[in-house]
Amino acid sequence: MLKKSKKIIGDETLKNIDTLISNSIEISGNINADKTLRLDCYLKGDITGSGIIIGETGKIFGNIICEDIIISGKVEGNINCKGKLQITSTGEQVGDIEVDSLVIEDGGKLRGICKMKNDEENKPVD
Repeated sequence: MLKKSKKIIGDETLKNIDTLISNSIEISGNINADKTLRLDCYLKGDITGSGIIIGETGKIFGNIICEDIIISGKVEGNINCKGKLQITSTGEQVGDIEVDSLVIEDGGKLRGICKMKNDEENKPVD
């Protein structure tokens, strides 16, 4: 049985996964998840979720809306992340992202426009 977690970023061991979809699965359709979800599969569709982990063998073709996400595989689509987006050394993001916090490890790839969410952006500059 897998442990449950409310937060995925910062725990590199990723012990706290609620749902795992392995690399032998191909999915065509959207996924909605309110717990931590790890995808090592091929997915053509959009994802809405809390904590999302794209494993090294994961290939996602669709948009993602989430709280936090770790990308170690490949994502082609736009991402709207309310928390932290981490692209590991094996990760690749092709598409625009809107995030509160962004970490790209050495070797990680981002091909798109990055917009940082920020409470300061509406304040006038002195």
